[in-house]
Amino acid sequence: DHGPSHNEHKFRYLDGTGRGLVEFKARGGSRVLAFIDPQRRRIICTHGIPKLKPKQLARQIEKAHKIREAYLIENMEEGSKYVN
Repeated sequence: DHGPSHNEHKFRYLDGTGRGLVEFKARGGSRVLAFIDPQRRRIICTHGIPKLKPKQLARQIEKAHKIREAYLIENMEEGSKYVN
């Protein structure tokens, strides 16, 4: 109801190659990649990762994009299992 967190130390939009992805930061360097579905007012977490070097992070960002695309395609179809 209140939207994404405004604490930039714990939550940030991924710039550049992020294309709509966000990152939640946890203690110990863990990260959770996610994206926001504004139509359904949800934050969808794709997967968790440890803190990575830029090249490794790029692969994880690509994985999150594939999950996001699959989610969006699934929700565009009639009778989707994700629709309330």
